[in-house]
Amino acid sequence: TLERRVLAELLETLLEEPLYDQLRTAQQLGYTVSCGSRWTYGVLGFGVRVVSNKKPLEALLASLDQFLRRFRASVLAQKNKKNKKSAAGGKTKPK
Repeated sequence: TLERRVLAELLETLLEEPLYDQLRTAQQLGYTVSCGSRWTYGVLGFGVRVVSNKKPLEALLASLDQFLRRFRASVLAQKNKKNKKSAAGGKTKPK
């Protein structure tokens, strides 16, 4: 559906820079790190590409899995923070 395609493109936009910064720049896992969504013959797909001759596949997958878990936690934390702010009438409580 159109909604899913838009969500996949949004995910790509949100993920692209931090993915590159963490896996390519900080961890220096490979010389190509990217992500993207595809619409092929009515099938929506999303992929992450890491091209490396420095690390074995298992290490690349472990680093990618760790990154995605942290990214998800960060997104959920932002969502929860926004929900708490909305529930407080747009104001956060002082600490």
